[in-house]
Parts: sequence; C-alpha cells; structure tokens
Amino acid sequence: MRYSRKVLALLLAALLCVSLMPAASLASEDPADAVGTDEAAQSVEDEAARGETADTEAEEPGEEQASVSGEIEPESEPAEIPVPEEAAMPEADGEDDGESSTLQGSCGSSVVWQYNTETKELLLSGTGATYDAYSWPSDVRSNAVTVLIREGISYLGTSLLSSFSKLETVRIEAPVEEIGSSCFSGSRALKSVELPANVTSLGDKCFYQCAALEELDLPNGLESIGKQCFYASKISSIVIPDSVTEIGNDAFYSCSSLTSVKLSEGLSEIPSCLFLYCESLWDVTIPGSVTTIGSSAFSGCKSLQTIAIPDSVVTVGNGAFNRCSSLTNVTFGSGLQSLALNMFANCTALSSITLPETVIRIEDGAFQSCTNLFFINGGTGIASIGNNAFYNTPWLEIQEHEGEYGEFVILNGVLYKYTGDGVDVKVPEGVKRIGKYSFNGTKLTGVICLPDSLEYIDSEAFNSQTSLEDRKSTRLNSSH
Repeated sequence: MRYSRKVLALLLAALLCVSLMPAASLASEDPADAVGTDEAAQSVEDEAARGETADTEAEEPGEEQASVSGEIEPESEPAEIPVPEEAAMPEADGEDDGESSTLQGSCGSSVVWQYNTETKELLLSGTGATYDAYSWPSDVRSNAVTVLIREGISYLGTSLLSSFSKLETVRIEAPVEEIGSSCFSGSRALKSVELPANVTSLGDKCFYQCAALEELDLPNGLESIGKQCFYASKISSIVIPDSVTEIGNDAFYSCSSLTSVKLSEGLSEIPSCLFLYCESLWDVTIPGSVTTIGSSAFSGCKSLQTIAIPDSVVTVGNGAFNRCSSLTNVTFGSGLQSLALNMFANCTALSSITLPETVIRIEDGAFQSCTNLFFINGGTGIASIGNNAFYNTPWLEIQEHEGEYGEFVILNGVLYKYTGDGVDVKVPEGVKRIGKYSFNGTKLTGVICLPDSLEYIDSEAFNSQTSLEDRKSTRLNSSH
C-alpha cells in the first residue's frame, strides 16, 4: 500500500509536470526567439545594405539585387531625362544659342542656308531664286570664307554675296542661269568663282571691286555682261566667248592687272569706257563683227602698243584711244569716215599714221599732244579738219616752219592753219576748204584773196575776223 501510494504520487506529479510543460516551454523559448528574430532582422538589414552598395557600384543592377528585401516594390513611372543644352537646334533666323556651331535660315522662298562657324563654310540649297538684297547675320557676312551653292537654285539675287569681307571661294554647282547685279560686289578677298555652264547673264557690277579676283572662266553659253561687271577687279586675262553679244559700259573699267583680252566674235559694239584705265592691257584684237567703238573705250591703256581697226568699224567715239601712251602702230579699216574728238590725243609714242582715203573728217583735238607724231600719210579723202586736231605735234611744227605752202598748213586741200602775221593774205590755189579757226588769232585786217579752187569756208574759220567772210570769192560753192 505504502508502495502504491508512492507510485500514485509519482504519477500525479508526472501528470502535473506534463500539464505545466507547454507554458514553461513557451516562457523559456521567448527570449531565444526574440534573440533569433533580432539576429534575422539584422541579417536582412545587412543584406539590404550590401544590395544598396551593389546598386551604387553596378552599372546595370540585376533583378536579384533589386529584390533583396523580399518585397515587391510598386511600379513607378520612369523619370524624365533632361536634354543637354548643347543638343538644342539653332534658331531659324540665323541666330544661335551661343554654343552651336551651325547657323541657318532662308534666303529664298524655297532656298535655305546653313553656315558652319567652325569651317566658315556657307551652304545654299533648295530650288528657284534667292531673294534680292538679302540681309545676312553679321557673323556670316564678316567671316564666311567659302560658299557652296547646291543644285536646284536658278537665280542668285542682287547683292546676295556682296561685301563679304573674308569670302575667298565660291563654287556654284546649281544650274544657275542668271546672276543678279552686284551679287559679289565689294567682296574684296574673293579669289575664285566657279561658274556653271548654264549661266547666260552676269548683272551690272556683278564682280565690282573684287580686288583679289585674278581669273575667271566664262561659260560658252554666256550672252551678256552687265555694266561695270568687273570694275576694278584684279582679272589678268579674259576670254569672252563668242556667244556674248552684249557688254555694258565700263565692264572692265580700271582693271589695272588686265593684260590680255579675247573679244567675242558675236560682238557688234565695244561700249564706252569698256577698258578705261586698264593700264596693263597690251594684247587685244577687235573682231570683224564690231561696227562701233564707244567713247573712251581704250582710254588710259598705257601698255597698248598696237591696234587694228577692222573694215567693219564705221564709228569710233570721242577719246576712244586717248592717253594710250605706248601706242606706236595704228591700222585703220576702210569703213571709217571720221576720226573723233580727241580720238588719239596724248598718244605720246605714236610717230606716224596712214589715213585711208575713206576718212573725210578729222575732228577737234584728234591727235593733239601726240608729242612724237612726225609723219601723216595718205588722207586723200580729207575734207574737214577740226580745231587743234594736230595741236602740240612735231608734224604741225614742221609744217609751220618748213611746209611747202609757207605760212599755210594745208592737208589734202584743206587749209588747217595760217601762221603768218600779215594784214593782207592770199590763200594758195588748190585750197578747197578753209577749216574752222584757221585764221584764229591772226592780224588780218585788210584784203583776203581767195582762190578759184575754194569750195567751202567753215563758219568759224576767221573767228574774230568774221567780217572778212563778206569778201570771199564769188566762185564759192555755197551748196557744200
């Protein structure tokens, strides 16, 4: 019994322990669990920290690194990427933002331009015509060195590329037909221009004062060259194609470096002042198609030595060869009838001339101050000699002192000058005409005897002695 009671007590105690064990177990496990939880949290935080470091160091983080925390992050919209300022396009009006190397704009309804501020190249492209008198940004006009004109453009407007201070080269790849007036005017650094075969017209002052332009190839289809087109340029030689039928006045005015010119066979007129003051010009041939040489056409060509006027020429303007101080040889064609006012004045190297029989008039000052002119040959058709036609020439001085007519200077029956000092005078037989101013400044107050051969007296022959005209011979033929 005693043992039974002991066993029973043990069993009850065991049951009591068993019933109390879960609560005790839980109570005993809480601190450990707490410690484990803290350690796990710390482990997660450490892993997350390592993940963030890896994100910072890696260029493209993987999915595992992005999900270290074990949580699915909500999707977010991608952040906007700012555009760098240097990627912005330049303004269309030609103004840049201070950083771009390109300017651009429009210089025609269908023509655009781009300018590279680094290479200094200006590019024109599009179709049709450019504007006239286009206003460029100052940077373009002041600094552009090269211009390229692309295919499609047919007309270059007036003053389009004028006064570009550093422009040196122009390449025209477009089928341009017409280049407007003053297109390149005042671009003093311009050295080279490539003209397309399509060009038919160069406008007035097209290359005006292009002081560095030394050569230019004119296309065979060119038809007209405007007034003052090459004024004061540095062109040294030029071949004008036979397709050219018209050249404006002063086209080569003051081209001081021009030495050689080949004129078009289709040209009918050499206009006024065409080669005025081309001081280096020595080689020029006037084609047989020319009928007119304008006033001062070759005036001031100090290097010109020989000139041949073809038979086709019927008119030569005033002063056409004035001041050609090296001119020694002149050949006259058969079509010329008059030697114009000051035509060869101041040709100081000219020593002799042979006048064709077709020349009937020598106008005022035609050979004045030809200080080396000793011989005049021919002239059998001369009917009129103007005032001072031979003034200040050795020929006149010889005639005045050693001429066969004594006190009279007579050329082919025309009384040119009376050199005597008598109050009465007898005009030699054979004189057909008394020219104007022939007796100017003389002392005639008495009788003038006129020959039977006399046919005409110019209205100003006696000048201050006009009353003497009343005493002319009754044989005077007033129909002349």
